[in-house]
Amino acid sequence: MSQSCSIHQCTRISRRLCDCYQQNLCLQHINEHNTVLISQHNPLVGEINTIGDRLKALNIQKTMEYSCQKLEVWRQDSHNKIDCFFGKIMSTTCQYVNYSSAKNKHE
Repeated sequence: MSQSCSIHQCTRISRRLCDCYQQNLCLQHINEHNTVLISQHNPLVGEINTIGDRLKALNIQKTMEYSCQKLEVWRQDSHNKIDCFFGKIMSTTCQYVNYSSAKNKHE
């Protein structure tokens, strides 16, 4: 024997057990329930997509920040190496000039 729809005052025969409410529903009430679920689903999909886009943007921003930090470290390191090389060349040049000057005075 068929069961009737679980909705109050509905006399139609149930067609399916609703997974959400664990009630037997007729075709009309299943369709109505499905329409409500879809109307709730669509905004959620939109929100999930928006959040996904924000997460992608955050990841790009973090990647850019990390890359810029690494580039800044490289820049500072390069400047330090150039300064060190400049110091060595300057010191060598000064020593040579002083040596040459002292040598010329003794001659």
